[in-house]
Amino acid sequence: MKKKLLFISLFAFGAVNAQITDDIESYSLGPVHSGYWTSWSGSAGGEDGIVTNFRASSGSQSIVIKEFSNGQDCILDLLGSTQDSISISAGQWTLEFKMYIPSDSAAYYNFQEKMPITTGSFGFELFFGDTTTNNGGVTNTVGVMKATGGSPVDFIYSNDTWMTITHYFDLDNDSINILIDGTSIYNGPAYTNDAVNPSTVFGHLAAIDFFAASNKNKYYIDDVNFSFGYLKVNEVEATTQLSVYPN
Repeated sequence: MKKKLLFISLFAFGAVNAQITDDIESYSLGPVHSGYWTSWSGSAGGEDGIVTNFRASSGSQSIVIKEFSNGQDCILDLLGSTQDSISISAGQWTLEFKMYIPSDSAAYYNFQEKMPITTGSFGFELFFGDTTTNNGGVTNTVGVMKATGGSPVDFIYSNDTWMTITHYFDLDNDSINILIDGTSIYNGPAYTNDAVNPSTVFGHLAAIDFFAASNKNKYYIDDVNFSFGYLKVNEVEATTQLSVYPN
């Protein structure tokens, strides 16, 4: 049944193979610009995430996003597509990854509604330990979720440990449920706008932007899974290993 649902969803969304499982083990150490990993500009260079063996949730490697001065603006393309103005616009989806934030460091990411990025079309953004976008002071374990059109929502997280960050997207209703280690920190509107008709509230999903938002920034990403449907951890791992391609 899961295979059928996944195949139908891929066919419906412009023949995009929208399933990802990535433990970061297949890349060489250093900047990564391949597979589903790209950059804000779309070009390989200083914006790319950096594969490191300094720490990892599984295996021996992860991706590190460093300080603002490092210039990183790393994009995880959930579509694996280079077509203009492409996005997923219907259905329920699960995106999950591991994140490690050292004490006295901050983290930040946001969701983009279309690929390629060009001028950007933001959905919502999360600040971990840093409530500004430029060199703010770090408040360990306290974060802020911000969405266009909504009020900021504070949440609690853990430093110096690998956290499981889970996102349940309901694009039919433009809503998002975000969990850290199984505890929901936000469950409500995603406040995304249709890229073609901004006056119409409509859920879109295309990429996640791991950005070095301040000079307090440093965090690690590992074990990324993206799948159709609301799935538990073991179901995500099983489903994303399917080799299903569009007709």
